[in-house]
Amino acid sequence: THTHTHTRHGQKELCWPSPSGQARWKYTYKGMAFLTDGTSKVQIDRWVANQRQLDDDVADFVAADGDYRAHVVLVVDHSASMGQDDVQVPSGNATRLASVYECVRRDFLLPQLAAGLSPGRAVVSLVRMSTKANVEFTRAPVDDRLAAKLATAEARGAHGHGNYLIALHAAKELLKDDRQRHSQIMIVFLSDGGPSDHHFRRCKHNVQVWQRDANATELQPDGRPPFLSCGKCAIKCRHAVKHEVTLDCQKAIKELGTMLGNQRVHFFSIAFGSPTEDYHMLKVMSKALHQGSYHELGVSSTLLSSMFGSLLTSLTGLCAGSSARPETSLPN
Repeated sequence: THTHTHTRHGQKELCWPSPSGQARWKYTYKGMAFLTDGTSKVQIDRWVANQRQLDDDVADFVAADGDYRAHVVLVVDHSASMGQDDVQVPSGNATRLASVYECVRRDFLLPQLAAGLSPGRAVVSLVRMSTKANVEFTRAPVDDRLAAKLATAEARGAHGHGNYLIALHAAKELLKDDRQRHSQIMIVFLSDGGPSDHHFRRCKHNVQVWQRDANATELQPDGRPPFLSCGKCAIKCRHAVKHEVTLDCQKAIKELGTMLGNQRVHFFSIAFGSPTEDYHMLKVMSKALHQGSYHELGVSSTLLSSMFGSLLTSLTGLCAGSSARPETSLPN
């Protein structure tokens, strides 16, 4: 698209380079921002310069016109362990869940609002992962109302188990509408431990070998009942059930790549919990796609903040057509 009035009368400033490193310019004119090539003769993109000038109806229209550049899907663990208040913050201790939502707001959402990025450039969906998976909202524009939606999700609290597979299925279902689009897909999967799916799965002998035996007459040294047994091979069956869950989670991630295109799906697997937890599944899932990465943060609010700041950088790169890999020195 050839540019006209805005290049002659708009405010000109250097913008992010093209994926090949070529210069680009941004012109701001009458409330709109225009991205051009280095010659200022070819328009590459345009968006509302100050997002807060939009009223709700316009914001909905921009986000719903099917022309968004990136779809961010947040899968956030809401299991009971996320309610632990072991995250150190300046004011004392915060729960893991509250820390996650605070960083999403402060380090991922607010910088976009401050920069006045167009809500049509990216949309956000949220899946709450617990014993069941709940889709809190889908394709919400990046605007002032998104903060309220995040606050509502946080208020749901932490409870139940962290079942990975049902959450991955929910993410896949909501992403089906992206099959015919050209937008990039960013999936952020955050958990404070391994999946609980194996607790509800039966072994080949039709026994839930990871469930505790409520009828046991003797307790284990840790004071809990022993696991149910299917016979002499119960230990082998427990390993087999866990392995099945691993394969199913890996398959679910690969199916996302097959459905949407492997080069479009950028998967960020984030471990935010005790260093003693087993994060093998998160590592396996991150390797299921070419555009996948694993990040282990402990319960550090500083690292969590840096992670979401890095994700914002990645999102900016996606919207500009460049790589989504986070530019950060976070531990892997």
